[in-house]
Amino acid sequence: MLKNLILLVLLLSSASLSKAQITAGFSSGASAYFGDLISTPAFFQQMSPSISGDIGLSLGSRVRARFNVAYLQVRGDDKKSPYWPTRNRNLNFKSDIWELSVLAEVDIFNSENVMITPYLFGGPGVFFFNPTTIDRNGNKVQLKYVGTSGQPTAVAALLQEGKKAVNTLQKAYDTQETCMVAGLGFRVPVGEMYTIGVELGYRFTSTDNLDDVSSKAYPTKGSISPYAYSLAFRGDEVIKGAEPGWQPRGNPDVKDSYYSIQVRVAKTLNFSRSPYKKWYR
Repeated sequence: MLKNLILLVLLLSSASLSKAQITAGFSSGASAYFGDLISTPAFFQQMSPSISGDIGLSLGSRVRARFNVAYLQVRGDDKKSPYWPTRNRNLNFKSDIWELSVLAEVDIFNSENVMITPYLFGGPGVFFFNPTTIDRNGNKVQLKYVGTSGQPTAVAALLQEGKKAVNTLQKAYDTQETCMVAGLGFRVPVGEMYTIGVELGYRFTSTDNLDDVSSKAYPTKGSISPYAYSLAFRGDEVIKGAEPGWQPRGNPDVKDSYYSIQVRVAKTLNFSRSPYKKWYR
């Protein structure tokens, strides 16, 4: 996937740059996620900072291609849930996300005819994530390596039964995944060379492990290490002596997603191709 994105960028850059409007943009704002620890429709809950940069190339009067690099944070904490069963589950995570994407941007109106230009954007991307939590001793833990869903126990169980651990091992999940970006925004010119606007971008992902929570069942005591179990079930930190009950730990049938809302400032790098000159003559 990453190779395909790089190839697409190279193909786009081979276009006739003398006839194209080239822009450079910087965005800053907030990001959040939907998953097992924050369910829809709770938009704009437990927000974290995000930034991104991009290079754009016009492909027509209303269409551009854009290569985007973004850094986002996402988090979820059951303690902040309005539902008591979720609060009693008491799981939490935080993750840094690095994202590369190639986007098509389409203006709804021609920016040469209107001051305020709404537009749609979307395209494929790859992202890297690393869910962490704070354990009961106050230590930061990378959850992928703990195996809170019982990943490390699959081999042991097979070997105890005298079976080969081939094609049946529940592997630790990948932390490089693909996403599809979709969003909308608007921009207004600020002088002949700059624009400022707002973008809301949503990412549909190929993983359900962004928050380290996926499987419905809790691992049983003894099936994983005591330390892994202490992070897989944390309800006993809320109610002393509690055990996993009727509520599922997660929902593997629904993939995680994340989104951002950002203020974007962009500059036209080749003045002769700026569509905003006539507004400031």
